Amino acid sequence: MKTTINRRTFLKTTAVTTAGAFILPRFSIGQAGPSANSKINIAMIGAGGIARLAYDGCEGENIVALCDIDRRHFPEWAAGKGTPTYSDFRVMLDKMGNEIDAVCINTPDHTHFAATIDSMQRGKHVCTQKPLTHNIWEARTLRKAKDKYGVVTNMANQGHTNDGIRIMREWYEADVFGQITEVHLGINGPNWDSRFFKKPVQMPLEGQPIPEEIDWDLWLGPARETAYNDIYHPLTWRGFNDFGTGQFGDWFCHTGDGPVWILDLYDPIVVECVERGPCARRYDSRL
Repeated sequence: MKTTINRRTFLKTTAVTTAGAFILPRFSIGQAGPSANSKINIAMIGAGGIARLAYDGCEGENIVALCDIDRRHFPEWAAGKGTPTYSDFRVMLDKMGNEIDAVCINTPDHTHFAATIDSMQRGKHVCTQKPLTHNIWEARTLRKAKDKYGVVTNMANQGHTNDGIRIMREWYEADVFGQITEVHLGINGPNWDSRFFKKPVQMPLEGQPIPEEIDWDLWLGPARETAYNDIYHPLTWRGFNDFGTGQFGDWFCHTGDGPVWILDLYDPIVVECVERGPCARRYDSRL
C-alpha cells in the first residue's frame, strides 16, 4: 500500500510513538536545516531483488544512498541520478548518517538482524523485509532495541497490504465464519523449478570463482565461512538454513499472516511436527 507522508507527519508520528524518548533529528521543527515539510531521506541496504517493492513503496521520498554487495544491482537504480553507492552498510551509515532518516533492509534473511540493529543503534528508523530475523532470539532483541533507541520500526510483508486480508477480517468480525476452532493452511512448495529455489546435486556445494562484482565476505556477514556458489547468490539462498528460513520465512509469512492477525493469535503454546519429507535429509548432510 502506498501512503503519501511528509517529514512533518513522519516526525510527529515518531514522537508520539516513542512517548518522548525519541530526540528529533537536527532538521526537525525549530532547528536549523531543511524544512520539516521536506521528504524523508531513505537508504536502501540491498538494492536489488525484493528491493523493487521497496522502491515502489518509497515513491515520492528521497532515496539518498544504495548499499549492496553486488554492484550489478546499482545501474538500474543509481545510474544518472548521482545516488551514492556502497558495498558495506556500516561504511554507508558512518559516512552518510546525518543525511539518512530511515533505512529499508532488503538483504537475505541471515543479515537482516545485523543491518537492522546497527541502523537502530544509530537512531535510524527501519523497515526490514520479512521474515524479520533468522531466529527467535534476534526478533526478541530487536523488539527491545526498538524501545531502547526510540525508533519507528516496520516489517515489510507485501501480502498484508492487500485488500484480501482486511476483507477476511471483516468477514470474521461479521461472524460470517461462525466459531472457528481450527485453521488449515499450506503451500505446495518448495518449487524447485522456480527462480527462488534450486535443487543442489550435492552438499556441500562445490566452490566457484567469485564474480568480480560481488563482495562475498560481506554477503556472508555473520554466517560461517562458505565457498561461493551461484546457487547461493543471487536469489536462491532461501533453501539453505545458514542463510534462509525455507518455507517458514518465505510463504508461511503470508499464509500464516491471515489467521494470526484475523484471530488475534499470539505466541504458540505447542508446536508439533506431523510430517517430515525427504528433501532436507537428502540434500543437506549437515542436518
